[in-house]
Amino acid sequence: MLLVVLGWGMLSCVDQPQRNCMQHQTGEYWVIIEQNGEADSSLILRSEETQIEIYQQKRDTSYVRWLNDCEFVLQMANPRNRQEEKALRFKILTTTDSTYAFEYSYVNSKNRALQGMAIKKR
Repeated sequence: MLLVVLGWGMLSCVDQPQRNCMQHQTGEYWVIIEQNGEADSSLILRSEETQIEIYQQKRDTSYVRWLNDCEFVLQMANPRNRQEEKALRFKILTTTDSTYAFEYSYVNSKNRALQGMAIKKR
C-alpha cells in the first residue's frame, strides 16, 4: 500500500502491484506469450547466468544479465541467424508467489513491447 500526498495535505491510498522480482530471478517456469491472437508456451530453466528455453522440443541457451532486480537482458549463446543475434530486454511488471507478468522487446527497439506470463513449475 502506498500513501500519496496530494496538493495541500489531501491523502489518498493507492494499491501498488506486488513486485518481488528477486524470488523469480532463477527457477523453472512455463512461459506463455500471446502472438497474433494465439497463445504459445515454452519451458525455461534460469540460473543466475544462463537461461535454457525448451520450445517445440528444441533447446536454446542464452546468457542472462540483470540490469536491476526486475529487468534483465538475454543474449543467445549460439545464434543461428541475424535475428537471434539481437538481445532481448525483459521487465517484470507484477509478481505473485508463483507467477510473474512481464514485457519484452529487442534492446533499443522502438516497437511496442510484447507481454507474457511466467508460471513457476513446481
